[in-house]
Amino acid sequence: MEAWTPYEEVTNHSPDFRIRYRLDTEEEGGRKNPVYQGLRCDFSYDVDNIRETGIFIIHPEFEDEFGNVILDRTLPVPIQGTARM
Repeated sequence: MEAWTPYEEVTNHSPDFRIRYRLDTEEEGGRKNPVYQGLRCDFSYDVDNIRETGIFIIHPEFEDEFGNVILDRTLPVPIQGTARM
């Protein structure tokens, strides 16, 4: 097992919020490869002109079905669940 160190432990800062997520399957136009803990997401808002504002980055920290941070970086995260942001 390759262990994940939770952000809260690294930064001494609790998450700002939690989300419920669902990853699109490849058939739905989503990723072809599984997602693992440590994913970095780039995003922009619909109203942004990314040539002017750039893009933003957020690092979701995926949780297991009990709300605990998934610590095994070698296991794919569930297709839907919760994450700390």
